[in-house]
Amino acid sequence: MLDCIQKELEGVKDRSLIKYIGQFVANESIRALYASFCLQTDDTLTISGQEEEKEEEKEKEKEQERYAAVFRFYEENMGVLNPFIAESIAHWVKELSPEVVMLAIEKSLMRQKRWDYAEGMFDG
Repeated sequence: MLDCIQKELEGVKDRSLIKYIGQFVANESIRALYASFCLQTDDTLTISGQEEEKEEEKEKEKEQERYAAVFRFYEENMGVLNPFIAESIAHWVKELSPEVVMLAIEKSLMRQKRWDYAEGMFDG
């Protein structure tokens, strides 16, 4: 059981959480295992590792902004965005680009059509 707990603790990125949770563990040997992780230095988060994490976070934020821009455009021009349509839009943004999806929405609006008309432009 201790091996299993140790494996889980090794995957924790924020070691301060281990200390916080460890203080509530009743079993002394498990609490000692938690404490040993609090004392260890975290070799995985070197400066270059931190920079890589920051870059990954920035990329994720950019991607979320891309989706958000299309979702906002849809809501401002077509109406309430339900989860089914949001999933469909996200799929096409990932497959194509936000600009292409917004262009399809614009063309649908010019013809006074709905999302299914815009989506039909991608199926050909």
